[in-house]
Amino acid sequence: MDRRTWYSVSTAFVLLIGLTLLSVLSRPGIVLGQVAQKMEEIKSFSALIEILKENEETRNTPKGVEGDSQEMNDTIGKIIWSASGDFREETYPKPLLVGIMTAKGKGLSIDHRSKIVEEIPAKDVESSRKLANSFFHNLMEFKDSERKPIAIDEVEGLKCPRFDLFQKDFKTHNPQWDYRIWVHPETKRPIRVDFKADPADPFGTDQRTIRMTNFSWNVATDSTFDTTIPNGYRLKEADNSYDWVAEQIIGSLKAYAELYGTYPKVSRFDNQLLADFETKLRNAKNGEAINLLPGFMLLQNTVTSSPDYRASYRGQIVGPKDKEKILLHWIQPDGKVRVIFGDLKSKLTTADESKALEK
Repeated sequence: MDRRTWYSVSTAFVLLIGLTLLSVLSRPGIVLGQVAQKMEEIKSFSALIEILKENEETRNTPKGVEGDSQEMNDTIGKIIWSASGDFREETYPKPLLVGIMTAKGKGLSIDHRSKIVEEIPAKDVESSRKLANSFFHNLMEFKDSERKPIAIDEVEGLKCPRFDLFQKDFKTHNPQWDYRIWVHPETKRPIRVDFKADPADPFGTDQRTIRMTNFSWNVATDSTFDTTIPNGYRLKEADNSYDWVAEQIIGSLKAYAELYGTYPKVSRFDNQLLADFETKLRNAKNGEAINLLPGFMLLQNTVTSSPDYRASYRGQIVGPKDKEKILLHWIQPDGKVRVIFGDLKSKLTTADESKALEK
């Protein structure tokens, strides 16, 4: 994934960390205030990340956490966090793409497929750390809370107490997410955490729900956050830092056109569209599928994160035969305009030139 995507995902995860730690206790008689006071016991944890797929019955579920659309989930990654402020995320089940941000201000994005490493600017690493630290401090507003679990639900065959936290519950911080947190009745730590995006949040689209599962607590982190460039890997030059993103998107568009004869109709982050593409990829290309899926996710992220990229995608009207027509253009984080044409050729241009080409 590109650096911007890592950051958008990281932002969502660091916001969730504190709320995850809130759910350490929840047997009968335990209140939210006692839960908040236990957060210091956790020194590190890892978890898997899933995106809940929508079906027709749940596609228009109103905002809030009522009504899960949890038929067939996609595991998209793994995260590892330490109380010292270090953070790591990677693709799952194989860590082909890895992002590391440390408390010392160093950050590294590693692509194990191409053996290319990209440094993450210290200012971006620091902003993520400040966000996480300030959030932990704000959680102390719950230390005197008498709130009890809202329900007892069955999760993985266990009767698990559940806390629901909404944006309106926070008096000094706006996390921009609604949360549903289940805790294990024996370990008294989270067994599952769901968080649902607010449509006003630029990183959240179409009310998709993200789930954390498979928690491991106080995990060893000796080399987890090592930012040394691995032997045999090369550092990506700054001038080409966004070329990789375009290459990934183009690769996925090419594969999609080969399979369907047209380009995908992307207007939102559509988990079902991604799942259908993945199924067809695995049937047609087998092992190559895992290399093409990140590009499709980048395409959806670029198109749906319009406030960030000011993207324009014309897959509904531009096809593989429309060689000189603009299929997609967006503004990169470096301020340059990236254009991809119907024949999947790519170029950097100016905003004025891209508008002229679009006519």
